Amino acid sequence: MHFEPRIGSWRNPRGHNVTISVAIVGGGPAGLTLAAALAQQGGFEIAVFERAEDHFSAETYNPDRSYTIDITGHGLRAARFIGITDRFDAELIHFKGLKI
Repeated sequence: MHFEPRIGSWRNPRGHNVTISVAIVGGGPAGLTLAAALAQQGGFEIAVFERAEDHFSAETYNPDRSYTIDITGHGLRAARFIGITDRFDAELIHFKGLKI
């Protein structure tokens, strides 16, 4: 099944505008991408719940370490949908493999 996203307010079958309340548990890449996509769609009241107060206090955060983020497939399509791939291209370092 292929889903074509529609931008704009959601209407119920009777044609009335509806605001849908959505709770997203987790402020990681998937949760924040979903929040951004729903915000662009319109018609949603969105709350994102994250366990950590900020990402610097997360148990897995280490300021002395670098982090690699690999975005492919569905993640890349989601990033394109919410319009952030231009920012990726401008600000991130591209790694195209390792030649031995």
